[in-house]
Amino acid sequence: MPTLLNPRIVSWLERGLLTLLALYLLLHAMPRAWGTLNTDFPNYYTPARLVHEGYDATRAYEWVWIQREKDHRAIDDRLIGLIPITPFSTLTMLPVSGLQPLAAKHCWLLANLALLVPLVWMLRSMTGLTYQRIALVIA
Repeated sequence: MPTLLNPRIVSWLERGLLTLLALYLLLHAMPRAWGTLNTDFPNYYTPARLVHEGYDATRAYEWVWIQREKDHRAIDDRLIGLIPITPFSTLTMLPVSGLQPLAAKHCWLLANLALLVPLVWMLRSMTGLTYQRIALVIA
């Protein structure tokens, strides 16, 4: 059965798309993520910070108290909440809870980017796909 596209053309199209997606990540998404706390990061960071400071973790579900504590720590998110979040899931933030909020987010972003390397390696070993295709899937 004849193929519709030459494999070399497909490879070059994949490389072009991967380049565009990498540029979008580096020039648009990362600068926005690096400069603000506008994700759900404060929802996880604030309870971990309070535990780090010695507060009782059960108070984190008190709506008014957690908003006040967020304001005392200069977290510029409008509202945070733990309704859908378990206390156990906030434990991932304990290593960065001693840092200021934006510095903690910077460390968290860098750690997540570093974790992509073993993830790509594991996907390659499990699926046999090329690194280029795995990068496209991740992008």
